Amino acid sequence: MDTNPGLPGLNEGPVSTGPSSFSRRRASRFGIHLFFAFLLVVEGLSTGVTAVQRTPWIGIYSVAMTGVFALRVLVGVLQFTAGFLIFRRRAPGAALGQFALLASALLVTLEFGANLAPHNLFPTYIWPVVAGYWVYAFAGVWAMGRIRI
Repeated sequence: MDTNPGLPGLNEGPVSTGPSSFSRRRASRFGIHLFFAFLLVVEGLSTGVTAVQRTPWIGIYSVAMTGVFALRVLVGVLQFTAGFLIFRRRAPGAALGQFALLASALLVTLEFGANLAPHNLFPTYIWPVVAGYWVYAFAGVWAMGRIRI
């Protein structure tokens, strides 16, 4: 029986009051990374679905559109891989994710801004969508730059 109520007894070990504030901060910070990892995986998968749908008609597109399409498929694979690596807490995931987001933002600018990919976006909304995607990409790059695995 403990005679000192304020101190742990010799046989009780350290007093645990739950997770430390450091581990809570780290877990909440990693939650942001999981959010961006989820978005990367979803973007990669949606790119794959779009690629499968557009592949039968690849012959009717111009050479520039076909090149942008091929780059989009590669970036989609890169996005999926980066998201998966971040979920698994592997070291190259963050750097790969940063590169994938910036490459994807550049491709969105080419696809919508330069009209190098088929889309059904109303012309008034093209540049706000491109700007919004760049904001998302920079936020993801900032968040992934803070990952410590």
